[in-house]
Amino acid sequence: MDKKNVTQQNIKYKRKLLAQRRRRARLRLLIVLIFFGVVLTGILFAGYALVSLGSRINQEYQAMYDGYSQRQQAKRGQIDPRFDGYTNVLIMGLDDGVDIDGGTEKKADGIVVASFENSTGKLRFIHIPQDTWVNVTGSKEQMKIKYLYAMGGAPLMTRQVNALLGISILALITYCYMGYMRQTAESIFAVFPLLAVLITPILGNYLDNHGKAVSMLILGSLLLIGCHLTFAFILPMFKGSAVGGIIVAYATILVLGASFSLVPASLWP
Repeated sequence: MDKKNVTQQNIKYKRKLLAQRRRRARLRLLIVLIFFGVVLTGILFAGYALVSLGSRINQEYQAMYDGYSQRQQAKRGQIDPRFDGYTNVLIMGLDDGVDIDGGTEKKADGIVVASFENSTGKLRFIHIPQDTWVNVTGSKEQMKIKYLYAMGGAPLMTRQVNALLGISILALITYCYMGYMRQTAESIFAVFPLLAVLITPILGNYLDNHGKAVSMLILGSLLLIGCHLTFAFILPMFKGSAVGGIIVAYATILVLGASFSLVPASLWP
């Protein structure tokens, strides 16, 4: 009888422990589900907040871009429908030397618009003379178009060409001239034939007695190429040094004259 009671008590005790374990497991499961629910709710809320913020930022930027486009269109004015379907590029040559009018500020001496027809690929060039008088965009002042760069830089030049030609400029290309006076350039080029005059008789006598016409032709061609490369790439390096630029210019023009003497002399029968 005592053994039966002990066995029943053990069974009840074990059932009680199992029930407690089940309740604890259910409680842990509930806590885990609540935790993951809170985390998932937080993720969803953060995602919604980010999407809303991104949407608001996108709307603000879109409104800013629309306003910018409207202002740009208002500055450009009415576009000539004949230039629809064209990609227009403004090309300007800038010079900060003294010009014929006595001005010393940087100005646009060369103004060309390259217009590409998108449908056919044809290219046309529109040249605008630098001394063209224009009504300055946004003011009642009149001046030569070459001085607008010093007044308002590339943006003012672009707006002015837009208004002048009735086109929309897509891109801008600028390049710089050496800043020498026109009289200086003329005096440099004046020495071009000097070395040629001096060495032509010597070259002719050498060719008559020794030949080497092909070698002299190759040498003259190489000197000719070297002189043009010097004018294109080396001479602009001396833009800040007037003396150095003048020396390089004189030396290069003398060698250019010699190369012009070498090539014809080697081809002369």
